[in-house]
This record gives sequence, structure tokens and C-alpha cells, in this order.
Amino acid sequence: MRLAKGGANVHPCCQRGAMFPTVPNGQYSHEYVQLLQIPINATFAAWNYSIKRRRGMEVKLSPRMVALRSGDAIKQLEVLRSLRDDDDDTLLTELLLMVTRESTDEQVRQEVVELLADVRSRTLVSAMGDALRIGGDSAYLPALVSICWMNRMDFSPILNELLALVSHSDLRVQVEAITSVELALGHCTVDQIRRSVADLKMRLKKLKGREARALINEMINTLERDAAQRASGEKE
Repeated sequence: MRLAKGGANVHPCCQRGAMFPTVPNGQYSHEYVQLLQIPINATFAAWNYSIKRRRGMEVKLSPRMVALRSGDAIKQLEVLRSLRDDDDDTLLTELLLMVTRESTDEQVRQEVVELLADVRSRTLVSAMGDALRIGGDSAYLPALVSICWMNRMDFSPILNELLALVSHSDLRVQVEAITSVELALGHCTVDQIRRSVADLKMRLKKLKGREARALINEMINTLERDAAQRASGEKE
């Protein structure tokens, strides 16, 4: 697991809806959903896995993946500790799923969160975007979102996913999302910040919780001041 330097970008085959079948109602097929849960870092790997699934052939998992999916906390912790000295990014998607999976042991979940907070691979950003899109109903979503601000990498590429969580029904998710959005906007242009402020104001109109409204109002004020200062500095 890369803890100090950036990694490769996630492959286009892993992008949502990229050349994979859908069912009649427009939703992603079971095959594609399963594919999202298997880490892929090469075109051939994606193509080979898809073909094997269609033909009913067995897909061989790595020993580490088998251990992570075993449900055995001891085996899982051994893998997690080994990843701190490794540059293997192929398990990132599975690790993100473990954060929101209800059956994950609490010690294991905490270890996963701490590990991902230290990862310095750009692959994590794309994988996080996918995880946020499919994990919206999990009771452990706050832990997943918290990784975005604890990690300190640039998560602005998934700003839309984070903004959507600002108006989540769970206050804990809102708090983690607001912090993550604020940090992500630090990597954005003035125009992007202004568009995000407009988005937040629209969401604020639909939000009922007093605590959440206060937090978002405070963030909007801060962002507007920062945008004005940056715009003034650019003119000078």
C-alpha cells in the first residue's frame, strides 16, 4: 500500500458504466456491480474477469483478498498490517467496502480506516468516489467519509459525491462531509468554489436540522470570504 508517494490512476474500465451491461430498467447489471467489488489495474484483467463471469468460470482471488473476505478478524488484521510495508493498490476497493460492511469486526474496521488515512495513492480517490455512491445507506458511512479529510490528499475530483452527502439525513455524515468538502475546495479554483457555494445554498433550503444548517451556513460564509480574498489577490 503506497503510504508516501502517489500511485497510478484508476483504469477507465473501473469507471462507472464503462462498457458493461445494464438491466432493462437502466440499473447496472449484477455482473457490473460484482466487478466494481474486485480491484482491477489493467485492461486485460477487467476483460478477463468479465469473460470468466459470463462463462461461469472460477475467478481466482489472491491470498490476501481471500483473507480479507474470510470474516476472520485475525487473518484480516495480519493482512492490514502487512499492507503498511507494501505498495499493493489492488485491495483498495475491498478495504473501502470493509469500512461500511456491517459484519466487519470493529477493531478491523478501525485498522482499515487508519490504514486508508495514510495511503498516498491517487487510486484511492477514484475508489472512494465509487464507495460513496454505493454505501449511502450504511450505518458506518461516517467512518468512510472521514477518511477523505483525515487522508489530506486532494479529493476535489469527487467533490460532487461529497457535496451530495452534506444534505444526508445522518448528522454524523453531514459533519464528516462538510469537513471533507471544505478541504477539497482548498484545491479548487475560485469559480469552482463559487459554484459549490451555490450548490450548498440550494441544499440548505431543503435541510431541516438546525445543527446541520448552522454548520453549512458557517462553511458558506468561510468559503465566500476565501473566494473573495483569492479573487482579489488574483487581480493584484
